[in-house]
This record gives sequence, C-alpha cells and structure tokens, in this order.
Amino acid sequence: MYVNMIPMMNVKELRNSLNFTQEDLARKLDVTIQTIRRWEKGQKRIHKAHQRRLDRLARKVQIAKDKEIR
Repeated sequence: MYVNMIPMMNVKELRNSLNFTQEDLARKLDVTIQTIRRWEKGQKRIHKAHQRRLDRLARKVQIAKDKEIR
C-alpha cells in the first residue's frame, strides 16, 4: 500500500493503520492539522516531499502487515 499509487483519500486509511490522530500525523510530517484534513478530503494535493514521507510510513505499515501474515 503505497500512498503515491492510491488516491489521496487513503491518507486517512494510512493514518488509521498507524493509529495516529490527525495531529500526530501533522507533527510527523511538519504540516498543520488543516493540511491533513484537506488531504483526507481530497481538497489539497500532497507536496512531493510529504508524499515521500507518507510513502515511507506506508512501507513500514506494509512490512508490519507482512510480518503478521507469516
């Protein structure tokens, strides 16, 4: 599940799988909570630098899920 391969609406799905609040994710990415809300609603495009950070978080989630399956 890589964020750049799926719609922005899945930022919320990623955030939930990390058990992060919007505030937690905002702090992690150094953006405002409002920015997170806009991403989740598809109202704002994700800047490439933030996209890369989200990709790294998504990879961590996928790795954890893969380990659970084994």
